[in-house]
Amino acid sequence: MTEPRRDDSDRITALSLLATFRRQLLPGVLRRVAAWKGIPPRLLAQLAEDVVQDLSVDCLEHAGELVRLDRRSRNARWMQRAERALYRLRRYEQRCRPLVDEPFEVAEQHDAPDIGLPTLVSLDNGRANVAESARRQGLARRALRMQLDEAATRLGWNNERRAFWQARAAEALTGLAADQLRLHAGLFTVDPGPPPDLERRRARMHRLARRFPVQPSTLAVRSALQPWRRRRGCPEPPPRALLQRAVELAPDRAAGWLWLFEACCADGDLAGAARAARAAGRCRDADRAAVVLARARLLELRGQRERALAQLLRSAGRRAPDRRLQTALELAFATG
Repeated sequence: MTEPRRDDSDRITALSLLATFRRQLLPGVLRRVAAWKGIPPRLLAQLAEDVVQDLSVDCLEHAGELVRLDRRSRNARWMQRAERALYRLRRYEQRCRPLVDEPFEVAEQHDAPDIGLPTLVSLDNGRANVAESARRQGLARRALRMQLDEAATRLGWNNERRAFWQARAAEALTGLAADQLRLHAGLFTVDPGPPPDLERRRARMHRLARRFPVQPSTLAVRSALQPWRRRRGCPEPPPRALLQRAVELAPDRAAGWLWLFEACCADGDLAGAARAARAAGRCRDADRAAVVLARARLLELRGQRERALAQLLRSAGRRAPDRRLQTALELAFATG
């Protein structure tokens, strides 16, 4: 019988020590940081899982170092890392917040509405056969469609709710494409955010794909989510195609355009990258530092490194410069 390798033994020990830290100290650390940063309890509960994942990665990558540290130094290291992770996740959440707030459920505001519908003929998959239903009722197909749309509106599926879920779909498409680019295109980001998790992204896409009723107003978003309405395992579009769909659904959201910029750069399409950077700069929610970094990178790819550095220096020299600009400058000068 072979003995476990030393690395595996250190990882098991480090994860066991983390379990004790997580149980005894981490809740207090997160509550203190949340009170300081104004993070609501519901959001803190969501972010806490990602913080634990970040600490677990530390255990796997630096197990030997963690095991050799004394208890006080190890706990101090994890406290500092948890605080940094929570701060980073909070900034990421703020940048990717929904375009609109989710509207209240109709059932929470009023009694259930009295809705009368004609008898519908169902297909084998459970969906309504509108053409046959209209024929049996002696109605035009368009008239029956209008009745169904009116019923959906009275039940709560109105323009406000549709806009909310369409924005969520655009964010999900952007997130999946961003994780694909980070994993497979070898992108380096100054502010990387949470580690990629493609399976979690895909699970969200499958959930969202079932949110939209079959109506003319949902045609665009249903078409964008079509790959996830089928069984799992079907091939999904490449990152650039996902991002094209995202910006069509939410053209006023800068995150989609900035990641489309990255996808165009990865494909060597500088003209497409320039269009995406300009569109991102016109969005009201545009992150100034991210747009500056995109423009500087575009200059560098065009062989104008000196102009790119000058642009970064100007932006970093302004009042309260963004830390990402400083980091980008340091990396640029370090690589010569």
